[in-house]
Amino acid sequence: MLIDKTNAALYKTLLFLVIYISILIPNSFAEKNIEIKVGILLGFTGAVESLTPSMADSAELAFNEVINNKDKLNEITFKIIRADTTCDNIKLAKNAAKKIINDGANAIIGAACPNMTIDIAKELSIPEEILMISPADTSNELIELKDNGLVFRTTPSKIRGSQILADITKDRGIRKVAISYSSDKDHKKFAEFYRNALDKNNIKTSIMLSHNKNTNDYSKHISTLSAAGGDALAIISDLNLGGDLIIKSILDTGMFEIFILNENMIDQSIIGNIKRKDLKKIFWLCSRTNEFRLRKICKSCPKIRN
Repeated sequence: MLIDKTNAALYKTLLFLVIYISILIPNSFAEKNIEIKVGILLGFTGAVESLTPSMADSAELAFNEVINNKDKLNEITFKIIRADTTCDNIKLAKNAAKKIINDGANAIIGAACPNMTIDIAKELSIPEEILMISPADTSNELIELKDNGLVFRTTPSKIRGSQILADITKDRGIRKVAISYSSDKDHKKFAEFYRNALDKNNIKTSIMLSHNKNTNDYSKHISTLSAAGGDALAIISDLNLGGDLIIKSILDTGMFEIFILNENMIDQSIIGNIKRKDLKKIFWLCSRTNEFRLRKICKSCPKIRN
């Protein structure tokens, strides 16, 4: 069910993108029954391979929705081209993007892994004036990118995301937080921004402790977090980077009952585990694109501030 709601959120966003692309196409093109090529550039193998197939399916659904309504686009049709960036090989990702562009793509949906969107945008899509939208990039670097109005994303930056999460924490009366974060660069940045935002809200951080992906025993990590104490535990991570194992271990020990999670930790399995333990105090980072899909499972998720 959660995956379906995720797809629906992305579908709605991309539907607007399809219409936007259509507006940019001259009317004379429609009269010639032109085919618009759109590249879907995602990490179909690698760290996010469990998420990207549904992202791609949602994107294609949005285009098919418009194709089936001929009154909107006259004779314009869309051809979807999929390409794999993996999630840790920027050279391969650039080659995949280059191939899509050489094949005549007018727009690109992607990428879905850190740092790939900005590199591809700088070197390929912006110089070639190719419209690009990322469904997952939260890097702060995109804020200052001179993109000539060609680069979009459907998730907030880490700076904005950390501010939202800190505001949610304050609204729920939390006064002291322990933070466990994934040791990779991006989640470390998020955790640091979150801590700074907590400080501004007069919320104390008892400890900031990194965790690694390939760890079989998190008992020492969890004991250190517990000893530091706090009204809640914030886990800034990803399901594939140890965040799920941290939650499982803590639920087994019962050391924390209130969890604060960034949006990369949203998963039906985690929600199920928390419900089985009869814990209801869990806060999520709610971006504009995922707020509605969390409403039914997270009653504590507030509306987004402007």
